[in-house]
Amino acid sequence: MANAPKFYLDHMQETFGGYRAVWTPTSSRLNIGDIITFDSKGGIVGQSTLEKQQIPFEVRADESTSDIDRSSGTGVEITFKAEGKAPAAGSLLKDTDAGFNIQFKKDKSIVFKLSGSKTYEIVNMGEVTQAVLEKYRAGSWPKEWLIVTALVKAASGVIIISDNGNTAVDLKANAAVAAGEVKIANGNFDIAGKSGSGNVDTFTAPNGITPLYRCMGLKSSLFGKTRLDTRDISAQHEVEQLTLVEVDPDETEDSALEVDGSEI
Repeated sequence: MANAPKFYLDHMQETFGGYRAVWTPTSSRLNIGDIITFDSKGGIVGQSTLEKQQIPFEVRADESTSDIDRSSGTGVEITFKAEGKAPAAGSLLKDTDAGFNIQFKKDKSIVFKLSGSKTYEIVNMGEVTQAVLEKYRAGSWPKEWLIVTALVKAASGVIIISDNGNTAVDLKANAAVAAGEVKIANGNFDIAGKSGSGNVDTFTAPNGITPLYRCMGLKSSLFGKTRLDTRDISAQHEVEQLTLVEVDPDETEDSALEVDGSEI
């Protein structure tokens, strides 16, 4: 699907607020404290880590895990098929298979299900900010560097993206699924087939997934507004106004940052 990354990233950012989605989600190797930039296509490029930069940071995690379902509401219909039962009409699953038939009834629909998810975040951002500013003033911190400050990690998950409403996907439970434990968010599935005219991207992750993150980067407060500024800043009064803030990598130099829905 040519526009799958953009559609997925935009949808997830709208759904999860400050969190951004990773493309591709099942191959993410992001960790808290990673320092990243973006290539010309929006792909994440690792540059360093806070640990390598000798900047101490403290991480807090949720005390318990949770399941997350952010599928596209009425645009998606998911039907479970037990082993030995007849498949749904049009399904490519066999009578002997256990699995799920997913019908996409609206264009640009998403199945997003996580099991055993936890949020991890850096909690001493004040100290981290001061250390970054010192390095920047010393010329050892490039202004385009961004810090991964929060992550959502899950024990397993399934993410399916469809561009067309006339499309269906069948997921067949594989040998790793024990009897009575067929749960779509467990990710232990093989793709049994696809029907319909649409294009589909399917990600199954039975052994861990890191699909969402937040990042912070240097911005300068100029002309009364906080703006993304990619220019070299040499004036001392401008350097003093730099700070680490939540960053949307899609922002341009002329886009004002919004915090809690209000422009500052």
